[in-house]
Amino acid sequence: MDKQLLRPRELHTEPEQPDSASVFNFWLRTVGDFISTLQELRRDNDPEVNKKRIIINCLSPAVYPHVEEAETDAQQGGGHFPPPTIS
Repeated sequence: MDKQLLRPRELHTEPEQPDSASVFNFWLRTVGDFISTLQELRRDNDPEVNKKRIIINCLSPAVYPHVEEAETDAQQGGGHFPPPTIS
């Protein structure tokens, strides 16, 4: 039987909110589990799972600018935090 995959919910929180870190950590865990499941279902000749594309598709329009800004800072050698690891 084929597995039915449920797409993770969209991350929608403001960084200034008191619970934003816990909301982000939960969201990151669900996205990581989703990506792991996709990788497990991959066949040998399938292309690699594009983690970045999946993550961006799970962000709300209000959150994306914060990620884009952090990504730009990291590419320029700056940044305030290391990117989270999704295995």
